[in-house]
Amino acid sequence: MTLLGLVWRNLQLRALSSTLTALVVALGTMLVTAILILQAALAQHYEAPGRGYGIVVGAPGSALQLVLSAIYHVDDAPGLMPMRVWWELEADDSVALAVPYAVGDAFRGYRVVATTDAFFDRRSPQPAGEGAAKLAEGRPFHFDRARLDATLAALGAELGEDPGHVGEDHEDGEDHRDGEEHQGDDDRFEAVVGAEVARALGVRVGDRIEPTHGVEGGRVHDEEHLWEVVGILKPTDTAVDRLVLIPLDSFFAIEDHRGGALLPGTREPGLSAVLVFPRPGVHKVMLLSRLNRRPEIQVADVHEEVRNLFAIVGSVDVLFLLVAILVVVVGVLSVLVALYNSMNERRREVAILRAIGAPRRWVLGSVVTEAMAITALGALAGVALGHLLVAVSASRVEATAGFRPAALTFVPAELAVIALVVVGGALAGLGPAWKAYRTDVAENLRPT
Repeated sequence: MTLLGLVWRNLQLRALSSTLTALVVALGTMLVTAILILQAALAQHYEAPGRGYGIVVGAPGSALQLVLSAIYHVDDAPGLMPMRVWWELEADDSVALAVPYAVGDAFRGYRVVATTDAFFDRRSPQPAGEGAAKLAEGRPFHFDRARLDATLAALGAELGEDPGHVGEDHEDGEDHRDGEEHQGDDDRFEAVVGAEVARALGVRVGDRIEPTHGVEGGRVHDEEHLWEVVGILKPTDTAVDRLVLIPLDSFFAIEDHRGGALLPGTREPGLSAVLVFPRPGVHKVMLLSRLNRRPEIQVADVHEEVRNLFAIVGSVDVLFLLVAILVVVVGVLSVLVALYNSMNERRREVAILRAIGAPRRWVLGSVVTEAMAITALGALAGVALGHLLVAVSASRVEATAGFRPAALTFVPAELAVIALVVVGGALAGLGPAWKAYRTDVAENLRPT
């Protein structure tokens, strides 16, 4: 009988014990695998999409909340910041691009973000490209600066500068104050939707949509307002895929928004956030230094806040990973206990093998191989169960954390987990194997 044949026979003879022991190993490996997949998904969702962004300016509050709401769209904005800060940033020599955001509506569960044509600038990282190159279909919406200024003036806002002056300087050379391309009527509002919105809801270019009031989706507006979809963004695998973008001028033209668009206790218009892209060099440091001295706003360095987020989440991940590893260790120790206890029943079998010529190292190798086989089966089953666990819980994770882990994603560290578990099994098998190695042949062959 070969070594592997003997191991297989022993596994069959003790099928229940071997299965239960492998199951304990599988449970620990399952947890480790699931945590590794979630860690990879978390990094992909938060780290990669944050690249390319510089500074976020918003209302006073938590810098992390500001980044989560403006970049990842998984939290409410801290409040409203003065709109004049956006105008000042546009005119700042240290700023290459300033993209304003105003939120407050949703369309069938997807967040509506009001912004300007600056979103389609090449320096805005998601999606890559400039203008129509950012879209899979259609064209960018038309932003009417003159209508925005007129709407704000009608609200009695003190703009602090000539409304026609704001936004004159655009790289594309177009006069964005001219509204001839786009009628001023509310029924001609335009929208651009993210790739996931288009796919999930079946939205196509030319469709008309009616957002509801409230970020999570609430009541319809008091008056009917429809936005015509003129473009669909390219997929980015970021939160941008789940956005509905509308021109900022159309947002402030809605009666329901006018009261909530003013800073509390003032007649000054407000925004949810401004994405600021500093010019190269020391301009980012200069901007952060100047803006941080202003009490009416909160300034967040996107890179720094993402790093802080991973520091917070990473400590929790380590705790869960340690618990999972502990379960794996318990499983490996159970292999040791099961095999060690079985050696008392197998002493006569080992003595017979020795009597017919099997060398001691062959007996030792058979026990170690059996331990490795049990842990290998448990590790492989655990990896499969880990992916299954992620698949079952993906919807819940998406609803809770804002990202959906891919169950079929293979993390390279899984191979290391399998290898370490099998090595642990081999080490656990050394104790029972040594006991078999020292079995006295003559004593165990005596008639009982």
